[in-house]
Amino acid sequence: MGKPSKNEWAARFALDSVPGIGCRLQKRLFDAYGSAEAILSASRSPKMKVDGMGKAKVLALRRIEADRPVLEGHAFSRLSSPGSAISVDSMIGYPDAEYAKMLKEIDDPPPFLWFKGDLASLVAPCVAIVGTRRASDYGRRTAYRLAFDLATAGVTVVSGLAYGIDRAAHEGALDAGGLTVAVLGSGLGQVYPRGHRSLASKITESGCLLSEFGPDTLPEPQHFPQRNRIISGLSNATIVVEAFEKAGALITAGFCIDQKRELYAVPGRIDEETSRGTNALIASCAAQLLFSSAQVLVDLEGTKVLAHHQVEKDPLGQRLKHQMIEPHASIPRPKMEQDILDTLMASSKHIDDLDAALEFPGPELWSTILKLECDGEIRALEGNRYERVKRGLFG
Repeated sequence: MGKPSKNEWAARFALDSVPGIGCRLQKRLFDAYGSAEAILSASRSPKMKVDGMGKAKVLALRRIEADRPVLEGHAFSRLSSPGSAISVDSMIGYPDAEYAKMLKEIDDPPPFLWFKGDLASLVAPCVAIVGTRRASDYGRRTAYRLAFDLATAGVTVVSGLAYGIDRAAHEGALDAGGLTVAVLGSGLGQVYPRGHRSLASKITESGCLLSEFGPDTLPEPQHFPQRNRIISGLSNATIVVEAFEKAGALITAGFCIDQKRELYAVPGRIDEETSRGTNALIASCAAQLLFSSAQVLVDLEGTKVLAHHQVEKDPLGQRLKHQMIEPHASIPRPKMEQDILDTLMASSKHIDDLDAALEFPGPELWSTILKLECDGEIRALEGNRYERVKRGLFG
């Protein structure tokens, strides 16, 4: 359908307010009738038959329909009032044309999505990268490298803006100059965690923020498992990098399986708690063992997902190999990267000493260190120390 009218939005809000008519049932109603206005009108007919719509729900719809002029006026005033946090310009809904195609295919797509940024980032193939907030250095490096390679190949990286793996994935995509999408467990006016507001702002410039919750909705614990179905639902595939035995990332993995999408897991050390969830996914054959970003690109290409995008026909070709084996060998590095390398030339340094030597650059220091680790230029030592990687005669 085309761009919804104010009255259609009002009808959607009215429909969403009926107890017992959740995401799944709303999808069935929209698939049957096409619009919320048509759904409310159809409720007056005794022939309204949609799976899950019992008599009580039909009667509730009729009551909503009877109060429709009042509801439309109320919703119209909310949507058009100056300074309103709710605007039709920052919302899409099922089944609008702009609504992400992959998300339309799941059983319970959210009726509303508030967004900030460019929805075009959802047109490209999407891959979710998720994992624990308490990620190891290995986990963060891996998430960053995977995101960097996938974004370089034209894939949109989807994650949840959390600490740890999520942050590394978003930053890898951004540093590659690619697209990334963050799905929030709060409203867009209540970005969580607060420490990631700067990162969220960068994402809106190279992708978008999404939430099914109203703009002023606070981050509640129950919201995060709920939003995980959107992370996997937007994506052609999901990668779990690190996860405890009972973790939110495994909830996302479960949604991915239910949605019949590709699931990958990065193997980890058997003595690390953060590897137990991912290793269990691999051992149970629920997820493919992931050994490289090229593996994901080959699989996407095999299903023709990348056919209409500007991606190399051979993901294992020279450009990607060069990035994975000899990253940026002949390309001048940004100033901060070079400053870190110069500072570590003589000896290893504690992170605090690096911070002081570079005149306290803030959060940018961590992401730059992570990038240099992924490029194989420096390595982490015990006690938050870092050293340069010595090169042999041939590199």
